[in-house]
Amino acid sequence: MNKREYAISILVGIGIAVLFGAANAYVGLKAGITISASIPAAVISVGVFKYILKSSSLKNTMLATTVGAAGEAVAAGIIFTVPALYIWAREGVLAAPSILDISLAATFGGILGILFIQPMKKLLLVQEKEELIYPESIASSKVILSGVNKQSQTKYILHGVLVSGGFTFLSQILKVFPDSVKHTFSGLKNATAGINILPALIGVGYISGYRVSSCFFTGGIIGWIILIPIITAFGGDNVFFPATLPISGLTAEAIWSSYIKYIGAGAVAAGGIIGLVKIFPGMIRNFGKSIKKIDTGTMKSRLIPITAIAMLGAMAIGYYIFGIVGLMIIIIFGFFFSIVSARMAGMLGSSNNPVSGIAMITLAVSSMVLLMTGKIEQDMFFLAVVCVAASLAAETSQVLKTGSLLGGPWKVQELGMVIGVVISSLSISCILMLMDKAWGFGSESLSAPQAVMMKMIVESTANNNLPWTYIFIGVVFAIVMELLNVPVLPVAVGMYLPISMSSCIFLGGLLAKFLDRRKEEFKERGVLFSSGLIVGEGIMGILSAIFAVVSLGGSTVGDRLDLSGHFSLGIPGSITGIILLVAIFINSSMREKIVK
Repeated sequence: MNKREYAISILVGIGIAVLFGAANAYVGLKAGITISASIPAAVISVGVFKYILKSSSLKNTMLATTVGAAGEAVAAGIIFTVPALYIWAREGVLAAPSILDISLAATFGGILGILFIQPMKKLLLVQEKEELIYPESIASSKVILSGVNKQSQTKYILHGVLVSGGFTFLSQILKVFPDSVKHTFSGLKNATAGINILPALIGVGYISGYRVSSCFFTGGIIGWIILIPIITAFGGDNVFFPATLPISGLTAEAIWSSYIKYIGAGAVAAGGIIGLVKIFPGMIRNFGKSIKKIDTGTMKSRLIPITAIAMLGAMAIGYYIFGIVGLMIIIIFGFFFSIVSARMAGMLGSSNNPVSGIAMITLAVSSMVLLMTGKIEQDMFFLAVVCVAASLAAETSQVLKTGSLLGGPWKVQELGMVIGVVISSLSISCILMLMDKAWGFGSESLSAPQAVMMKMIVESTANNNLPWTYIFIGVVFAIVMELLNVPVLPVAVGMYLPISMSSCIFLGGLLAKFLDRRKEEFKERGVLFSSGLIVGEGIMGILSAIFAVVSLGGSTVGDRLDLSGHFSLGIPGSITGIILLVAIFINSSMREKIVK
């Protein structure tokens, strides 16, 4: 490639990184789950180069895919931690973090993750290719090769973007019909069911699959249809901390906020730690294997001093931001979990990395250390750096494996990842600030479940004022689920979220079950269409946040666009909308063949 082709590839990749980083941040803050962007990034890259730029260069497409994959990895590390800082700022505990603070922390973590795997990338990607297959890399390489040589599948993503964007514009911006339907059962006091009509959550449910999405729904049923009515029936006029009113006077939402969410938080925390403990022996074994087989000779000699200089520069930045204690915490945990994360990506894919468990272990140690120094609020920045480092290590190993399969130069891909990290860190930081200003983290609109849970753990370390009884119930619940061989985390998150959200995720899982029984190509189209649904709603969600904070003539743009006071289709419109979404999803996945 010449310099012009390099520049075009990087610009296309930056666009994809910003797009999927924003979409993953939005969906992750609403539902507590993110999706891997490597395959959709590959599909979009192929489509842009083949049909817009009229180029079918393998290297162009691969570089753009590499840069584009960075956005999702940065988002996955930041959204589980940084929103807690905004909640503390709203409570008056500390000043709100600046865009520069978040961007520097994310960039620092991302570059560390890329650098940490440099000495062992030959081991991870070549010498152990039988054990570390990197399934998402294989899929991405097939997409790129197929797209370059045959017809691109980009149209399915674009179709999903248009459908989701249009639907979200009508429901959340113009508000011509409600974006949720709820029902309270009269015979079972406070038992509540419902469904959010959010295209992105349908996409998340489809990509997660039937088993995981059904676990989300099971958690919702346990929390909203079983536990809340039990608490209502037996609580009577008693007042139990942290609520300040008698249980008999609390709504279902108030009981969930006062009790169920703490049970869910305990289950989420226990589930993350259980998942990490289960793989811990393998983590230690793999880490030791990687360290023993470090071979600097596998890198070009001129890259060794460059890597060393880059690492020293990153250390200097870390020392300037966090001081020596914080830097040591980050280096120890960041290096360990980056290697573990890269190996886990090789075995299971980067989407299945135990990022929540990584955060839990880091949080437990760093909280104890920082409690002694009086700087416990810095925990979230430490966590952000470690989580981003682990996430980027996994994503970098994925894209380098794709390059290895396609014969691409690693050094170009690594430079592309660094560029993607820097741009994504800045864009996602701006998006976080915008969303907090529009809706506020921890609200019904943006539950930010993992970040709220991390915040609670830090506060308990400092003040010891959490309702430990409910958290302990959640821990016991998680252990029982594990003994029953039921995936703990999705059930726990389902308890933590409103049932209307887990219902929508389950609907996507039902669609996955339906298409799984058909042709394989239908299933693949469903994944692409689902990715489009997530991106489309993410774009409209960010646009809605902008409208919510921009004033025009004494009111916000969002208020002026709100038609609900003049025209509304009501609940019938919502039900019709969800039926149409399902019909369009099936039609898009099962219509004409991809390759003619």
